Amino acid sequence: MPAELIASAQRQSVFIPPSALPLIWLLGALGLLYTAGQFEHYSTIQTLISIWLAGKNRMIGSIVSIYRHRALVGALVSRELKARYRSSLLGMLWSFINPLLLMAVYATVFMVFLRFGMPKYASFLLAGLLPWIWFSSSINDAAVSIVSGGNLIKKVMFPAEILPLVSVLTNLVHYLLSLAILIPFVAIYGAPKPEQILGPTLAESAPSNPIWLVASFLLVMIIQFLFTYGLALALAALTVHLRDIQHIVLNLTTLWFFGSPIIYPVAQLSSTKVPTLLKRLAVDYNPIAYLVVAHHKIFLCRIAPSFMVLMAMLGAAFVVFYLGYLVFDKFRDSFAEEV
Repeated sequence: MPAELIASAQRQSVFIPPSALPLIWLLGALGLLYTAGQFEHYSTIQTLISIWLAGKNRMIGSIVSIYRHRALVGALVSRELKARYRSSLLGMLWSFINPLLLMAVYATVFMVFLRFGMPKYASFLLAGLLPWIWFSSSINDAAVSIVSGGNLIKKVMFPAEILPLVSVLTNLVHYLLSLAILIPFVAIYGAPKPEQILGPTLAESAPSNPIWLVASFLLVMIIQFLFTYGLALALAALTVHLRDIQHIVLNLTTLWFFGSPIIYPVAQLSSTKVPTLLKRLAVDYNPIAYLVVAHHKIFLCRIAPSFMVLMAMLGAAFVVFYLGYLVFDKFRDSFAEEV
């Protein structure tokens, strides 16, 4: 009976190999130890507990501070949205046009020139591009947010963690606006069959209840927000001390894009002779793959990721968020001097 339950969960899941979560939590523990210079005289267990308690209290204080400054956050997000399209003829319409143009470019290359044979490929491509654009734009903008916001950082009462948050929220607005294109586009143009996207094993589940589809999408969005904001905090803090990071991140996101199942389906990895290590890096140990495939399942296949997988993703996203906050908090006091 337990074996049948596990097999059923794996058929409904995105990709959750048994080795993935222990690796994530091991990296989390190593990250905590790495930031533990002030706790060297404790044992390992005491160190982890001390860091958790100290970091947790500071993090809660930061969250409360952000909430108190929520009007400022809203004003900064509004300013960023207006500044991005200032003096442009189409203005906010570019939030709809940019993903469509990007989809058209990749669809032309893969369908016309490379003869990629997936039916309704444009829908598949658009569903994967939207979460990726939110993620990549957020971390690239956040990496320079502290450096470019030097005037605000030098103000005594200004909470620095607001600046990376503004980058993430600004691109979240563009992402939500883009969904207004994705849903009607898929309804009119159609979508590939589930087995063409996920492979025959993962596509066996029946369509999910619409309410659970909406709930699982909201949870996926929360997971991506936590994961993105955690990376944004760490990169923003590190870029203050090493400006080369912004250029490294730009190139790494390009590599990350082509290494994720955005322009090619997961089913293709299973059917081609890709080395096992590359498959694991592209899917099993790639957090963006989980998010992208979750979007494919929800918007194209009408299949919600299993609750077990969503909880595992939420736990991993919180680890990334907490570690990102620890890195940010460690360098916080030096921002005003360095920018």
